[in-house]
Amino acid sequence: MTILLDDKPLDTDTLPPDATVGQLIESAKALLCGSGSMIVAVRHQNEDVTDKDLDRMLALPVADYDDLELVTGRPKQVVLAALKDVHGAFTETFAVVKDVADQLTAGNVAEAMTALTACVGVWAHTHGTIVQGGSLLGVRFDDLQLADQSAVQWLNDLVAKLRELKDAIEARDHVLLGDILRYEFDETLEQWERMLDGFIAHVEGIEEVIPAAGA
Repeated sequence: MTILLDDKPLDTDTLPPDATVGQLIESAKALLCGSGSMIVAVRHQNEDVTDKDLDRMLALPVADYDDLELVTGRPKQVVLAALKDVHGAFTETFAVVKDVADQLTAGNVAEAMTALTACVGVWAHTHGTIVQGGSLLGVRFDDLQLADQSAVQWLNDLVAKLRELKDAIEARDHVLLGDILRYEFDETLEQWERMLDGFIAHVEGIEEVIPAAGA
């Protein structure tokens, strides 16, 4: 059984013989404490483990897995990578929203709702990535101004807009839903893209303290 931490063998002598994957990760976290790094991924036999698979693995014995590797990274870089990923997905929803509005007008409700559900997932994921990333980096959202508005207000506005869509979907009011998407969401998405750009720029400007060797 090979256990690596960033390509280097991880000392597992302190773990019990029946240690779980979860216990292994907690042990590695303790080892990294004060280093400025965090575990950002788990690999099994050179393949990234998905979040769903990792949830299942946590309670299972480490001995069940050969060639496990724990991958570390700096919090700032991890957050920036996540933000840039969601930015790309977020931008792609612009064209989808227009297509959904056209599909609703044409009466293709099932196709429209499938595409819209995917968009809502992207918007919700964007919100979550900002909140979680900011929390990880100690961002004070109450004090942060982005595109002439507080970050808290931006976050609240997105939740309110998603709730408005949810209400229209649950009411099966496809005319109202089409109108919201056609006449309101272009501006909403453009504003949110400016906010997202501003937040990424803010994170890029955060000074990351890297502990000195041996500290």
